Amino acid sequence: MNTAEATRQIYWNISHVWVMYVLLAPTLVVGGYGLYRRISSWRRGLPLARFDQPVARLKLLLNHALAQKRTARDRYAGIFHLLIFYGFIILTVATTVVAL
Repeated sequence: MNTAEATRQIYWNISHVWVMYVLLAPTLVVGGYGLYRRISSWRRGLPLARFDQPVARLKLLLNHALAQKRTARDRYAGIFHLLIFYGFIILTVATTVVAL
């Protein structure tokens, strides 16, 4: 390993990477079944006009999902939630970059 290069271990330092793929299979089955149940539940309802106000909906997406405005109302809980939320976002991006 090149000690001059900053890096981290991938796959929890598991020597046999195929173990990760074996563990992935039941995870995908359980997750897929849960998603199937959720989607079938949603399809029982009536369809809504989701594309009627694209600018307002984009603004809501930016405010509620990315800026976490609702969560930030409670100062202390909001700060810690933002740290956890954006920490996971950064870890996801970093892991994706390392995996590529």
